Amino acid sequence: MVPQEFVDEENRWEREVDIQTSYIYYETASVVSIIRQLGISIDGSPELLYLVKVRDRFLFHGQLDGVRRGFNRGYSIPIDNSLAILQRHHVALDYWSNEEIRALGARALKVGSKEWSALRRQNEQLILSKTHNEKFTQDQLIDLMVAGVRECNLEQALTELGLLLETNVLPIIVAETDRAVQEFKWEPWE
Repeated sequence: MVPQEFVDEENRWEREVDIQTSYIYYETASVVSIIRQLGISIDGSPELLYLVKVRDRFLFHGQLDGVRRGFNRGYSIPIDNSLAILQRHHVALDYWSNEEIRALGARALKVGSKEWSALRRQNEQLILSKTHNEKFTQDQLIDLMVAGVRECNLEQALTELGLLLETNVLPIIVAETDRAVQEFKWEPWE
């Protein structure tokens, strides 16, 4: 038997990781907003663009639901290996009737199947599209719930952000600092 304090500690760490990941998404989207105000495009940074789009569309980072705590405190996929919807509270499923939930379940795909993978790629294209959320069709919303979206590769997205900051933003900061030094006759420090 695993002592309860170990289980509690694991749960605390899982919540902490989720919270920190949410902060990373939020702060990255904020920095990108500032970068865009400077007239700098992030279109050449696909993973960064994906992170920002997922954050803007869902106000959270994508996660699969249907992956549940197992009896041995590990994670497991339901016995039929079919459920892969986004977390209920993120897509307002809490407000759906039982019949609507059953109809959604009938469209579920086996996680990892060709159909599931193809639908996830289609969902990613929808996320990256310029279509406003309120313009998504009912079928598109259901597809998002059935197959979800992939999680962002945070390391790649943050690397792309760092490169943008270094190559595009830092020169602006240096130029503005130089201008302020000249205009206000500030003496540079060493």
